[in-house]
Amino acid sequence: MKRGNIRELLELLYKKLNEFYIQVDRDCLQEGDLILSVTLGSNVCLYVDDIRELAEYCDDLSIHTDSEGKAYFSLLFLPST
Repeated sequence: MKRGNIRELLELLYKKLNEFYIQVDRDCLQEGDLILSVTLGSNVCLYVDDIRELAEYCDDLSIHTDSEGKAYFSLLFLPST
């Protein structure tokens, strides 16, 4: 896992997605955690290799769609022990 380099993660997101929106949540699953929910732009496609590369930066990555079919994914960062 490539922990701690948020700039590198954001640059990778921009390279892969070009257009995206991020929502940040804290302390959702346990105290000290951080979740970045990334909403994809309308004409964005992620490949399995892209998802694997993004997953290297976090403790867990999950992909979702909302009721309108818009895709987003969540990157979970657990507190360091």
